[in-house]
Formats: sequence, C-alpha cells, structure tokens
Amino acid sequence: MNTRTLAMKSYTEKRQSDKRTMLSISITSLRHSGDKVLENLNRDKQPVLITRYGLPKGYLIDKETFELRQQRIKDLERMIKGEREPENPKPR
Repeated sequence: MNTRTLAMKSYTEKRQSDKRTMLSISITSLRHSGDKVLENLNRDKQPVLITRYGLPKGYLIDKETFELRQQRIKDLERMIKGEREPENPKPR
C-alpha cells in the first residue's frame, strides 16, 4: 500500500467511526488526499482538524459555513455598535 492509500484509508476510517467526533487529518495526508477531503467536507459540512506532528494546527471548513460565520460576526459587531438589525436577515 502506498502513502496516498494509507492516508486515505486512515481518513476514511475516522470518518466512518463516529460522525459526531471532529475529524482530523495530518497535513501530509491532506496533501495526498486533498480532493477527497474537500469533497467530504462540502458534502458533510463537518470541520476537519489539520495536524502537524500530531499537534493541532488549524481547521478546514466548507465555504458556505465560513461565509455564514463571517456574516454573523459582522452582524454581531453592528449590534454591539448600536445597530439592532442584521444587514441581511435570513430566516432560521
């Protein structure tokens, strides 16, 4: 089994073991199987913890979740400044 296959096998096993647990992947494994990780990320909308030498270094989230969080931060900042209503209220 080559490195790419091992990296994807490890990532896949983690995904299948418990969907409620945050997934993690090493930066090396991400290099080898990035397309598959992004495909799963966009489908499942679950963040992925990226590790280097076994230590957490960052998180990977899908584009839609990132944009929604950015908008929420802007809305909260406006509310703190005294503006009560969000710029683009969305039904929840």
